[in-house]
Amino acid sequence: MILNKLKLLLKSSPLIYFTFSKVLGRYKNLMCQKDTELVIEGFPRSANTFFVDAIKISLELMHAKPIKIAHHMHSIAQIKFGLKHNIPIVVLVRNPLDAISSYVIRNDISVKSGIEEYIYFYRYIHKVKDRIILAKFEEVIKNYAQIIEMINRKYDQNYPVLKNDEIEKQVFNKIEDRDYKKFGQHQEKYAIPSNKKNKIKENIILSLKEHSKYPKSEELFQLLIQP
Repeated sequence: MILNKLKLLLKSSPLIYFTFSKVLGRYKNLMCQKDTELVIEGFPRSANTFFVDAIKISLELMHAKPIKIAHHMHSIAQIKFGLKHNIPIVVLVRNPLDAISSYVIRNDISVKSGIEEYIYFYRYIHKVKDRIILAKFEEVIKNYAQIIEMINRKYDQNYPVLKNDEIEKQVFNKIEDRDYKKFGQHQEKYAIPSNKKNKIKENIILSLKEHSKYPKSEELFQLLIQP
């Protein structure tokens, strides 16, 4: 419990977290820096990979210049740095039942840790929601182009808006290829749903609902998605 709280505190400080990550030689290409053009962040298993890949593939197909994106740190530090340096920020949010249960399966962590991390991350996001773009998981999966349009409007950008079946096919293929290389036959850890994953997920969801801290995560989610 103490270690998890220390980890959360570490990930909320840009100076400490980025310095620590650089010393370890990790996440260099994911970290928010002064020349970052876009920050995409969110709790794990909330369409982070899908949205980042969709933007990159869209740019490639439109023969547009690549943009420098900070992503996949799943940390408050990224958001704080982006706000300080006026970098466009999109934060993805998914309902806690699905997000936390998928995170628990993929990362072999406890239900309690998953809930605490969800609450800690989105409690801060709620404080700054008016200064960022908040995009729901379902919106990203169904119409990621709409989120790109929101970025263009809010931050006066001109990123290409392109949505077609080929992009989605390429995105899902990339995600599946990465997961196969990382997890092999352990399909329950894949981002894409499977029967095996769904069966395990059912039991974890029951544990989530029974946990005393779970209602707070649901309450926070509802606050975030209110207009």
